[in-house]
Amino acid sequence: MSVACNAVRLAIVGLEVGETLPAPLDAHLSTCLRCQVEVVRHTKLERELAALGDVVETAPPSVIDSVAAGIVLGVDPEDEASMNLARVVAATGALVAAAGTVAVVRWMRTRSVA
Repeated sequence: MSVACNAVRLAIVGLEVGETLPAPLDAHLSTCLRCQVEVVRHTKLERELAALGDVVETAPPSVIDSVAAGIVLGVDPEDEASMNLARVVAATGALVAAAGTVAVVRWMRTRSVA
């Protein structure tokens, strides 16, 4: 991939509808099939995003538990006992982190006073 190809890829991201590339990049685009495909892909993506408009999807609350359990413990989100264990482990970890922070802050204060 040439420097011109990278420049075209960067330039098409900032283009507005109907705007053209600078002359040197446009000349490269007229001869490079990779860049032509990239422009078509980018244009299609822009159209699809515009068609979405202001669509907002909200994930159900259970998704966060499922993802966290899978990442932390490899727990099956359908198994309620495993999910409860994952919640206990996560809460314990948070408490230990908070207690450790308090201990470090107190230790730092006692060092600075002495």
